[in-house]
Amino acid sequence: MTHVLDRLGRAIRSPAFTFVLIAFLILLLGIPLLIVSLFVGEREARARGVWGGAQQVVGPLLVAPDMVAAFAVLYFILRLEDYALLAGALMGFATLTLVMFATLRVDWSGDRSDPV
Repeated sequence: MTHVLDRLGRAIRSPAFTFVLIAFLILLLGIPLLIVSLFVGEREARARGVWGGAQQVVGPLLVAPDMVAAFAVLYFILRLEDYALLAGALMGFATLTLVMFATLRVDWSGDRSDPV
């Protein structure tokens, strides 16, 4: 009996089990997204009949992959243990660099009279 419990304990602590559990939770959390999508589709059909305009809901579809990526990066950084600080600093530097280059030509002042 202890042999079985020992093997079960090792299986639960394995990275593969953690990965499968996270994948299962992502799929499980996709159910509310499907329900919201069906609800929005029904509302769009009703709105076309009344006002004729289409609705656009893109929030959850853009946030969910970003959150999954962020948690995956944090998980792998924490799994590194000895090099977590170095890996976190490099990831932060890379993220900041990408954001700076992506917003390089954005005019944050709102002044449209003098383009740069």
